[in-house]
Parts: sequence; C-alpha cells; structure tokens
Amino acid sequence: MADTSFAIPFSLGNPWKFPVTGMPLRCSVPLPPQFVTDPACDLVLVDEAGGDCAAQWRVLSRWPDGSARFALMDFAEGDIAPRARRRYTLQQRTGQLPVTPRQTMTVQEDAQTITVDTGRLAWTFSKTRFSFAESLTALGRDWVAGQSADLIVTDQYGQCYRASEGEYRITLEENGPYRVIVLIQGDFRNPQGRFFTYWMRLHFVAGGTQVLMSQHLRNREPGRQGRDVRRCSLVGSINARPVRRLIHTVRTVNTISAPIEVPENVDIDIDDRICALRNPASLREDPQDICGTFQPHGEMPGGNRAVAPLIDLHEAGVGGLYIAFAMPNPSLEAPMRLASDRNAFEIDFFPQTAEPHHFGEGMGKTRDVLFNIHDDSLEMMDLYLDSGHLDYPGVTGVPHEVYRAAQFADVHRTLVRQPNKYPLLESKIEFMKAPGDIQNKQAIKAHPLLQQIAGWKNFGDYVGLRGHMPRFQHVQYGNNEEDYLYCAMLDAWRTGRPYDGRDMARHVMDIDFIDYSTDPGRDGAVCPHAANHTDGEVYTSHQWCQGLLYYYLGTGDEEALRIAKRIGDCLICWITGPRSYSIRISGRESAWPLLSLAALYDVTGEEKYRDAGMIIINSMFDAIAEHGQMVWEYPWGTGVFSSYMLAMTFNGVWDMYAATGDERILEMWKLLTTPTIESLTDPNSKGYVHFRNAHLMWADLTVLVRWYELTGDPKYIELGKNGLRLVLAACPEPLIQSDSIYAMGYRHFILFLKNADEFGMIDDNHVTLVW
Repeated sequence: MADTSFAIPFSLGNPWKFPVTGMPLRCSVPLPPQFVTDPACDLVLVDEAGGDCAAQWRVLSRWPDGSARFALMDFAEGDIAPRARRRYTLQQRTGQLPVTPRQTMTVQEDAQTITVDTGRLAWTFSKTRFSFAESLTALGRDWVAGQSADLIVTDQYGQCYRASEGEYRITLEENGPYRVIVLIQGDFRNPQGRFFTYWMRLHFVAGGTQVLMSQHLRNREPGRQGRDVRRCSLVGSINARPVRRLIHTVRTVNTISAPIEVPENVDIDIDDRICALRNPASLREDPQDICGTFQPHGEMPGGNRAVAPLIDLHEAGVGGLYIAFAMPNPSLEAPMRLASDRNAFEIDFFPQTAEPHHFGEGMGKTRDVLFNIHDDSLEMMDLYLDSGHLDYPGVTGVPHEVYRAAQFADVHRTLVRQPNKYPLLESKIEFMKAPGDIQNKQAIKAHPLLQQIAGWKNFGDYVGLRGHMPRFQHVQYGNNEEDYLYCAMLDAWRTGRPYDGRDMARHVMDIDFIDYSTDPGRDGAVCPHAANHTDGEVYTSHQWCQGLLYYYLGTGDEEALRIAKRIGDCLICWITGPRSYSIRISGRESAWPLLSLAALYDVTGEEKYRDAGMIIINSMFDAIAEHGQMVWEYPWGTGVFSSYMLAMTFNGVWDMYAATGDERILEMWKLLTTPTIESLTDPNSKGYVHFRNAHLMWADLTVLVRWYELTGDPKYIELGKNGLRLVLAACPEPLIQSDSIYAMGYRHFILFLKNADEFGMIDDNHVTLVW
C-alpha cells in the first residue's frame, strides 16, 4: 500500500567554480515494520526531472516479519556543474519511472585479477598476491605501469615483514553500480614467520577518481602482554616524473594557506599537536614573513613548519596522485607520516620513533587515506577543496521524524529536540553526552586533561574524573564503563543525525576490543577500565555491543557488525562454558549481558543470542524459586546471598522481553521492579529509582516509563518527580556530578523526558549545567 507521506529529500551541491565529479550520496534509511520488503523494488530515488536514479541498496537489518528495518542506499552523481545543486526525493514506488542514464561502475574478474572501473579510473588488483595495484589507469595513462608497492611492518627487533610475502585474500564486500568496496585481508611474513595481520577496504564511487582506503593493522599474536611495532607503512611509486606539492598552513603576513612546490624530498610528521615538515629547509621561505604557527594553546615562536596532512605528486601538464590522511583530526590520531622522494611515496601509519608502538592483546588501529588521480586542470587550492568527496563513514541523515516513524530503539519515545523551548536542557544533553565526537566535545569535558588523552591509543576514550584522581594528577580511563556509543546513537537519531560517537566507535573496535586471544574467555571480549585498554580482566558485564550494532545500522560499517557479533559470541562462551557461574554473582553480571544479547538477537535474528540470553533469564527464575526473591551469591561459593545491583536487571530483563515477546519475562520484570516502585512513596525513601550503586545518583526513570506504557496510569510519571529533579540538577555528587559520565545515565532518563514534557514537569530555568 502506497504511503504518500513517505518522502525524504536529499541534495548534492557543488559550491566551487569548477565542476565536480563522482559525488556520492550514501544514507542508511530507517523503515517501519511491514513497509518495505525489497528496497530496490519498493522504493525509488527520484531526480528533479522525475527520473528513477536506480539507487543501489543493501538491507542491514530486518523486522521479525521479514520487512526491511534499515536499508543502506548508495548513489553517485557523475558530474555537477559549478555553483549547482541537484535535488532528489526518496519515496515509495507506485509505478515504473523512466531511468535517467548515469555514469555507473563495472567490475571485471578473471583468474588473476579484479578490475574496478568507475568510468574515469580503472584500478586492477591481483587475486593471488599483494601488490596494492597491478595497474591504475586514468586520464589516458597507467599510473603504476610496473612500479612496485608493498605494505610492510617492522617489529621491535628491526625484523621487516611484508604483505607481499604473507597470506592474501581479496573479496568484493560491495559490488554495485554506484559504490564498490574491495576488501583485502592478509598477514605479514618473512622467512622467519608471520607477524601481525592487516585488512584494507577501498571505496570506489561511480564517475569518481577518488578512492578512500581504510587500512587496519591488528595484533593477532599470542600473549596477553601484547606486541611492539616499530613501523607500519605503505611504500610505493608511480609512473610519473612529479614535483611534490603541499599546502602550507602557517600564518604568513597574509594569514592564508598557500600551496607550494617542494623540489626536494619531503617528510610530513603528524604528532599530537600539529602536522609539520620534518625538513623545513625545503620550503626556502623567508623567516621574516612568518608570524608563527597558531596552536590551540597559543603561539609557538618559530613554528613555521605547519602543513596540511597531504602530498600531491604532480607532473606539470599531466596531473598527478594526491595522497591525504582522511581523518577529521589527524593530529589526535598521531603518530603518522607522509613522505616522498622523486616518484616514490611512503605512507607511514606508525612511523619509526624512539619508542616502539605497543599493541595490547588483540588490539588494532585503522587509518583512513584518500587517493585522488587528477588531471592538470585545477590549481592546488582548488584540488584541495575538491578532494574529500569520500570519507568515513560518509553517510547522510534523514529528518528526525523518519527515525521516529520507524519506531526502532524507542526513538519515538524520546523527547523531541526542542532547543528553543529547552535551551539549557538541550545544551546539557548535547555537550555533556560523553564522549560523542571527541574533536567537538572532549575539550569541554576533559580540560585540563586534554593533552593526556591525545594520541592514537586514547583518542576517543573516556576520561574518568571520579574520586581524587585529578587531585593527584592521575588520568583514569573509564573505558567500557557503560555503552556510551548506544547513548550517542540514540541521541543522534533523536535529533535527526545518522550517527554520533564516530571516534568512540572506532576506538572500541580498534583499541578496547580483544580480536584475538588464546584464552576463549577473552577472545572477542572488550576489557573494562584497563590502564592499557586490553590488559585487564574480562567478565560478563561491560561487554557492550548494542551501540556498535546501532552504529552499524546507521553507517553500514561491516566491521562494527563483525565485532558486535564477536562480543556476543564471547558472551555465549562465558554463559555456556566453565565460567557460567559468573552470571550468578551480581546483578550486573546477569543484566548487562542481556542488553547485548537482546540487541544482537533483535538486529541479526540469530537464535544463538536469544538462547544465551534465555539461559540468564532461566537462572534468574531458578534463583527466585529457590530464595523467594532475586538474589546473587558473592563471593561465589560462600553461601552469602544479596540483591546487590538488582536495579541493573530492570533494563536488561525488559530488553529481553522486547526482543522475544515472551510474556514470562514480562512477569519477571514486574516482579523485580514492583517493590522498588512501591518504595518511592515511602517518606524514608529519596523517591527515585537509582540504576546502580547508591553513590551514583542517576535516576532510572525508564522503569517508570515502562510501567506507564503498560498501564496508562499517570501516577508512574508523577512518581518520577524526584528522579527528574536529580537529572535536571546534573546529579550533584561531589567530584563526579555528571561530568564525563553523562551518557551513563542517558539511557535511564531520555524516555522519561518526553512524558515529563507532555505533563509540563520540566522547568528549564532550573536546569543546572555542570562542566
């Protein structure tokens, strides 16, 4: 049945004075149940002329009835004229429309090679060995033409291992008319053996000459102590006689960025503060014309070496290869290095330094690099502006009403964003929701600890300020304290953004996740509160993947889905293996795994996750039958039972009910929560449900929302009065308050705020902001 109200607008714009090519449009579209089965048949992206754009689709998740829940749409416009904008509408298909002819891609395979042809660039890969590219044809020439390239890693002893000598696999992760993703996986080897693994994802877009490469290095060596890396680099050369060009970003007398040519070899170092030339003499500049490089913390006299993190290998009259680090803030993901000498280039993801780079057990790191084969038609600054059509994760959002209409993840039950009505409350949610995108928010929350969180390991991590740690100049990383990514994603959809917490997502996937361990209880786990991220203990709680699953749904990042399922599989190992007693030790060891397992079953439909969650549920039924109430034994084997962290179970049990529809679970939830709800009117009670330990004063208002939804009785909203006061007052606990743990409480109040708004309970004049 056609839904004429379903109409999502999109646009692609070119603000420059020159035409742009290969402009991608990627969106993960949320869909309500029973609406769309096959997006390619049921939906149509219509251009301004009323033509069918024949968009590319991939279903990311389905509702229990089989209809699509999130579907990833890809499209690309081959040419957009200067100062022009193209508009499109995604709507339900009601009949056949004429298909507008557009530039699309082709993929050709034979026994030896895979060739991706965007229409302007043809990149050929070997199917048998790592070579980066067998050929790279654009603008009428092969930019490789026999030139060699390799991916190398060096261990702490100086032993060099090469991807060209290791295991090698190449697959097409996506193969469509508008976007192709080539996935290369392998390991590094030399005659002594193997060392570390890698993967590379290369994104191609129809009509484009830009290619985004995500290169990932992973420690899959045995040993909880981790391994050290001296260097990891992609080294190669091109078929050209280029001069290096770069963007000098220091403040000159004109205070502008300026393109310059560098005839000598050039090295660009990227440290935790700035991108700078290692050999600044190559600039041949007059030091009297330099005012000093601007730094976030003031002027640094003589700092006249700042550059953009890119090198363009340019041959006059022909064009060249533009190479740029594509991270939003490369300095915070340091160290990295770009280098070039004659026609050779080096992309150092981990350049050699005085101290080796330590990768903990199972730890990895992903770096984004943009390649652009270009002609000689654009000046350097125009080329700089034109580059970057492709980035990670490269998705656009839909209006917040569309996320609400899909009714997934309770987005429709959250407070509608109303910054004009609630400027203080919305500001508090936006800027204190930890950690979000670190380059926008972390300086606000963590100052003066900013410099201590910079760098590739800690970039995106959460800095704890609890207790007396700051007083004694100690930095405490609270990694995996809560599922901050879940909170960031839910708030993104609440406000009409495709995602938030991109840096936290990458950090969890790369740094806090143990992707390999010889201990099955650690293999695939995330490690809580570890000084070095993966060297601490693992247990059933703190194994978060709900946020990663939502991040996958919002971005289509297959790595997020893979790691979320690995976390779930590790939980299954704990729940069904020799350590299964762990779920009977405290409320959080029972409850927090339920959040992940319920989400995995909900998003993937794989029954093994539901079955593991039901083992926990059934163990809780057994405890209630034996003791007359829900209690856990701790220390294990002592015969000492308590209801410690009972409140933790409220949301985990509910999520299992919501995912399975099992009415027995709902009755358990009512049994668990009823005594707490009844106590809210006791004069000796503070009158709120706290979600964890008594010293953390966050109110679990979500429990009251569920009771209100089940019964329709407004008394449950009225019972939230005291809890709402605490939330709006920023949970006034000395030294901790809501600073840096705001997202820990987010899931426990954001649903209630919608009802509080409708009941007229929010007084924005009394919202307290704590920084």
